[in-house]
Amino acid sequence: MAVRKKAGTIPNGTQTANEATQAAEKQEASQLSSTLGEAINKYKQLAFNVASAMPYSSMKPWVACADDKIEEVLNENRTLLLNLKDIYVLAIIRVIMAIIAFWPISFLLFSSMAILVASLGMLAAGIGGNTPMAFAGVILAAAVILVLLPSLKFLASSAIMHIIAKLAGGKATFTGTSSIILLSEAAFTVLMVPMCLAYALLFGYLIGFLSYAVFAYMVYLQYRGVKHMHALSPKRAAIVVLASLAVEAFLILAVLGVLVFMPYGYIILSKV
Repeated sequence: MAVRKKAGTIPNGTQTANEATQAAEKQEASQLSSTLGEAINKYKQLAFNVASAMPYSSMKPWVACADDKIEEVLNENRTLLLNLKDIYVLAIIRVIMAIIAFWPISFLLFSSMAILVASLGMLAAGIGGNTPMAFAGVILAAAVILVLLPSLKFLASSAIMHIIAKLAGGKATFTGTSSIILLSEAAFTVLMVPMCLAYALLFGYLIGFLSYAVFAYMVYLQYRGVKHMHALSPKRAAIVVLASLAVEAFLILAVLGVLVFMPYGYIILSKV
């Protein structure tokens, strides 16, 4: 007596072939993931070796943050004064990295800064109407850009995040919040060192998209830092970090807009 096959069943041969295909795809995905993970680890190790060779006491905790240990570093005793000191060291390191990495176009960066300083100086001259005022304006603009800007940006970023975190029910002090900003930016700088060397050799222009991945990792460290220090839920911590970035971006664009268009606006108004 013949046995009927149930409708909708797959023949054993076809089912075996599908299972073999799925197994092969899983193996390829696993190999790709393993290769990618190995490449990332080599990249990070190169960054850690270069950063660790720099003779600065805070470099060790910076490397630890870049190595996914931000909670451990945040548990150490840090002061606002130390964070301010570190932010200037970071600023100097980033300037050196920019000069090394973008040597074909670094003169444009300095030209842009010179134009900004000159514009503020001309604005001061227009207001004061004399040469000493113009000179004072240039000196003041240079001081703001080169001396005050790193600390002002750092304190403003910390204040924005701290206020939003407190509104969300955060528990940390202002120093704790500033440590989150400082350490995440330090980790970003450490991980950008190999990218800087790649740009210097003109290879970085081919792999520049990786800098976005490093930036995303910095944001992820901020999220973990906020969740840890402010004792917030994952959802609230994510909202705090994203809202802080949005507010900071808006303020930066607003300030740049004012600095760029203020001299031209004064000239237009003076002719009316």
